[in-house]
Amino acid sequence: MKRILGLICVLTVLLTTPALAFNQADVDRLAAGDKNMQGADLSGAPLFADPYDGVNFSGANLSNATMIGRVFQNCDFRGANLRDAQFRSARFLECDLSGQDFSGVSFSHQQMMQCTLRNARFNGAFVENVLMHQNDIAGAKFDKATLKGGRWYQEDGTGITWDNIKFQQPSIVLDAIKISEVYKPYLSSQIPVGKVQWVASSGRQVDPSKVQLNKKVKTYEPVTPKGVQKGMVPKAP
Repeated sequence: MKRILGLICVLTVLLTTPALAFNQADVDRLAAGDKNMQGADLSGAPLFADPYDGVNFSGANLSNATMIGRVFQNCDFRGANLRDAQFRSARFLECDLSGQDFSGVSFSHQQMMQCTLRNARFNGAFVENVLMHQNDIAGAKFDKATLKGGRWYQEDGTGITWDNIKFQQPSIVLDAIKISEVYKPYLSSQIPVGKVQWVASSGRQVDPSKVQLNKKVKTYEPVTPKGVQKGMVPKAP
């Protein structure tokens, strides 16, 4: 009886554990330094190799992939699948992530610097202690996303949508960023907005009377993230 119960337990674990779907040959090519990963299947793969410089990930499947402490520089992610990927202490430098779907993605203690994120979707994403520096994020969607700590510096956020967004302590710091004036009353009640440049909502026509996010999101006192000094860009995590 004990043996039967043991076999049942083993089968239960095997059946409930998600299979790794990535193509091992694609993982091996990436680890070997192949820069043409267009259309590669890296879904669910743990990426721990050396920094990736100039790699073409366009059209690649990176869903559920784990990227810990990785550096991506001058990489092309256009059309790549990054749904439910885990980014921890990763750095994206001068990468093209325009139109990318980050819905449900978890970002933690990472950097995005001088990247193109136009019209990217962060719907439902969890963004914690992320440094955003001089990126083009015009038209990005952060609907129902959760932002916790971090700093956005010199961003072009024209046309960003913040519907039903949630802020957690410590508050995010917006520094020299362009945001549609439609969200001024809401954001001013949630986070430090002293250096925000409010711009007319030309790209997305929004009726200010219908932006009633304050009633759905708890207000916190503005708190500057640890290590962030006024007028300075913090070092990479």
